[in-house]
Amino acid sequence: IGRIQQLIKEVVLTATPEDVVPLEKQISVINASIHSDFAFLTAGFNEDPHSLASALILYKKLESINLKIIKLMKAGEANEAWDWSEDKGTKSLSRLRKAMSILVGFSNDQAKEFIASAEQQSQQATSTIIISTILILSTGIFLAFTITRSIIAPLKSALVFSNNISHGDLTQTVENQRNDEISQLLNSMQNMSNRI
Repeated sequence: IGRIQQLIKEVVLTATPEDVVPLEKQISVINASIHSDFAFLTAGFNEDPHSLASALILYKKLESINLKIIKLMKAGEANEAWDWSEDKGTKSLSRLRKAMSILVGFSNDQAKEFIASAEQQSQQATSTIIISTILILSTGIFLAFTITRSIIAPLKSALVFSNNISHGDLTQTVENQRNDEISQLLNSMQNMSNRI
């Protein structure tokens, strides 16, 4: 928008109506780009459509003033074009800048809220991951300890039993309430002791 206003000033300061044509083409290209930007914003700016619509209306009004200035310059009416530029163009530009400032402020506020929300969600996810990791590690340690104990205690009993047999004590018995491979080993050792 600032570049268009610079070009409009150049239009007003041109010496001949023919000098207006290349400037008019530049303004037309920039206007098309600005309309495209407004279309993009309209499609994705659902939070404050009234402010966006107001800015677009103000821009279209400024655009019509600029077109009037160009038309006046092409007709050789430089003084009237200057008056339009200074009076209506300046006022319209000022109102448009205020509207755009409101939009930018609103957009900045929305961006800050989005970032704050994302940071909060990130912190919650990090806390959840840390708590889950601690719970999983604790459960793993508990299970490892329980499984190790359930295997080592019967093995120690088997070792004590076999040491007693190797020292000649055949009167000892092994208590066995399990039903697994270690239990089968203890039962076989007890049978061996009973047969000797």
